[in-house]
Amino acid sequence: MGFTDILLPDHIRNMMILKSDPLYDKLNEEEQESAIEKARQLGIEASQWILENYRNKDSYEVLKELKVPIIYEHVPYSKFIPYSIYRPKNKTITLYVNVVNNAVEQLYPYTNIETHKELLEKVTNVILFHELFHHLEQIKFGSASKLMKTTTIDFGIFHLKSGIKALSEIAAHTFSIECIGSVHSYLNIISREEFDDESR
Repeated sequence: MGFTDILLPDHIRNMMILKSDPLYDKLNEEEQESAIEKARQLGIEASQWILENYRNKDSYEVLKELKVPIIYEHVPYSKFIPYSIYRPKNKTITLYVNVVNNAVEQLYPYTNIETHKELLEKVTNVILFHELFHHLEQIKFGSASKLMKTTTIDFGIFHLKSGIKALSEIAAHTFSIECIGSVHSYLNIISREEFDDESR
């Protein structure tokens, strides 16, 4: 999914994320709705904790206080390379600078923000809030992917179950939005309808 997917209505974005999970087809409609709601609630719970303990602070400040290093890297551009990644083993965030810059270039025509630098700072803040959630999964709230498990291998009395990784992304998206408020307002999007038409 691209960065601009964060501008989609919550129910559309969350279902897109869930459908991208390899285990999606193993969930019935009721389980899909339940899984999304559980992930949303965890994202909201984590955001409330942040807002209570780090009020009015952006992601940079929170990460600094939590002693989470941000590593800035340039990589050969590809649409398959993420904007950033959280590495739980050493609790660091790697931000792929040129990939983020590319997202900013694509978004710039649809915002009233005057400078590329300001838009870059805001987009990066959203991305880092997303990665901050993944850090909170490790240190405080537990993995959202474990909120619902489904059977992957069934040998009669022996069942192998796996968590749904997409729930972690749904929770992280929810967390980011709850922390910054309306993304459209935060990024000063000119017209939602115009942007949606161009994005199709």
